[in-house]
Amino acid sequence: MLEVDVNCGASNLILTVTGTDQNNAALIGVATFAVPAYSSFTERVFPARFSVEAIPNQGDGKLFKTVTSVSVASDADANGTKVTLFALPQLSTFRKIGCKTQLNYSLKVPMPYPVQCGRDKAAFVKSGEIEEGKLEITAKIPTESDGLARINGIRVTGLVKDVKEDKLDVQHTFLVGLIMTSKVNSGESVDPATLAADALYEDIAVILAQ
Repeated sequence: MLEVDVNCGASNLILTVTGTDQNNAALIGVATFAVPAYSSFTERVFPARFSVEAIPNQGDGKLFKTVTSVSVASDADANGTKVTLFALPQLSTFRKIGCKTQLNYSLKVPMPYPVQCGRDKAAFVKSGEIEEGKLEITAKIPTESDGLARINGIRVTGLVKDVKEDKLDVQHTFLVGLIMTSKVNSGESVDPATLAADALYEDIAVILAQ
């Protein structure tokens, strides 16, 4: 995950992760920060929290047990780039708790701060503090035995999957250190009842389909 906004210049930013797999054998994974093939914005400019997966190159089923080193290959324009490496659960271990109907979240980037000059209160703008990671989500299946209520107040790693036409995973959003507080919203007549949750999280990684 990129910690800051990055202009990668003329070439992709490539991370090589070296470590061992679940059988203690040597394992190498490569993470390439590249523009998705379907994007109309083709410049190699990426925002903070843009993330890619480190894919092992020694066959399917390999998982990192330990990481011993991380090396970076990049154009000179990307010198000084800061990244964070997350160890996340396998997708198969996540449990579906509902279909979201609305989702709003912040990306934990520095908020703009106005600097006054004379009567102009925003004569200059600089990067300010990074606000806390907030999330608001509304989902169906509003019961105490299922849905968001099952993890009410519990620290989890959240995964929000955006799927197009039930076939294509467009985006995976991982929320690390997520704690939610949910409430029931009951509609009238045929209106569906929903669960709404306010949450805070410690960090976020957004992985787009390539």
